[in-house]
Amino acid sequence: MQIEQTAQLSSGQRTAAQTLLAAVQAADGSARDPYLSNQFNVDLTMPAFFLAYVDSGLVGLVTLYADEAPGGLVDVTLNVHPNWRRRGIASQLWQAAAAVLRQAGYDQVEFMTEQGFLAKAPAFAAHNQLQREAEFEYQLVAPAQQPATPDPAITVAKLQPAEISALLPAYCEAFPEVDEAEARRYLEANLSSTHNAPYVGHYQGQIIGYCGVDYGAYDYLFGLFIAARFRGQGLGQRFLAQLMVTLAHTRRRALKLGVENTNPAALHVYQKAGFQIETTVYYLTPQTGSRWGL
Repeated sequence: MQIEQTAQLSSGQRTAAQTLLAAVQAADGSARDPYLSNQFNVDLTMPAFFLAYVDSGLVGLVTLYADEAPGGLVDVTLNVHPNWRRRGIASQLWQAAAAVLRQAGYDQVEFMTEQGFLAKAPAFAAHNQLQREAEFEYQLVAPAQQPATPDPAITVAKLQPAEISALLPAYCEAFPEVDEAEARRYLEANLSSTHNAPYVGHYQGQIIGYCGVDYGAYDYLFGLFIAARFRGQGLGQRFLAQLMVTLAHTRRRALKLGVENTNPAALHVYQKAGFQIETTVYYLTPQTGSRWGL
């Protein structure tokens, strides 16, 4: 077995990764795709992808989503082809990834997994000294939309560079764990990306909300929020509806997004807009002494 590590996936590596993930999801009954870009990582030179090959075929993949500074939390996904499990591939991949994280100054990780996998391997977490966090996430999906009549009072357009400063206070209020410098870096990275875009909603000449859209076989909505002072007026539902209208006119793709179980109000809004729960995503953290720790 050969392990390669890279900060960015080539087009060939991305295609191989997508083929591997399709096989994993078919076997596990899972649906959450790991993020195959490092654009939001703090250190763009740090290897974020670890690929295991056997006879030139990709059989395992680790991804590191490190959008917090060293010392912060890193989201990890680890996928091994169902035909190549129980051969130590996952352990070897993680050893390579963990060495990079330690060298970069990271000491906290959480492994993303799904309800389907845990249902088929109920002893997995306990056997590996991993504990499931109390908070989890629903991944929702809505079918491709037909263009609909736009809301005349709400406009949705791509974020302009000059609007970032005006958006920052609302962004930091919506995500209090993020400071202004980190928020600006995140928005600027999203703005300069070739495969995703930031959208803002306007109402009566003011920015009322934001949503990033990752383009692909489906459009993944992330970072969606309504500014606090505009909540409770039905504008969140209208912003989402208008965003869906905009994407229906320009993209015509299925839509996906994630919502935490601690946010039932948002879940209600999304379900009312036509989204349904596709899978449940859990986060596993290493217990003291676990071989999956740092």
